[in-house]
Amino acid sequence: SIGHVVSRETENLQVPYYVDKNFEKNYQGAELQELEKTVEKDYIDYIQTSCWKEKQQTELEIMFFTIFKSFKHKN
Repeated sequence: SIGHVVSRETENLQVPYYVDKNFEKNYQGAELQELEKTVEKDYIDYIQTSCWKEKQQTELEIMFFTIFKSFKHKN
């Protein structure tokens, strides 16, 4: 059966990824390095996006509570 069943980590950043049982037959040397660069780039992009979203959410919450607090003090 074909599926992503084997867990691996990239050599450089130790980013986990999953591959087929026959992966090592198909990816070696430069091809493996290129694939792992892509895995790491995708992971970094994901982390950066997640951090950006979290930062935006925090800034919105601070803004909301600041407005709410000033509104509450006026009444």
